[in-house]
Amino acid sequence: MPNVSSLICQHYEVHKEVAKQLSLRFINDAHQKIGHEAQNKWADVTQEACHLFLTFCEECHKKRARKLQ
Repeated sequence: MPNVSSLICQHYEVHKEVAKQLSLRFINDAHQKIGHEAQNKWADVTQEACHLFLTFCEECHKKRARKLQ
């Protein structure tokens, strides 16, 4: 099953980096809506640091573990 980024690239001919940025934006928006987003007061935070934050979000891991059981 193809991932979201590849589907976006296939159907809309969007450059892969743009598709990656869109995917990260959707993930960030989802985290903001559920209440465990990074605080907005931080400046100059790299995209890699944001990705690490989202990857190691404890609340997401707890929810994922509950769904698997």
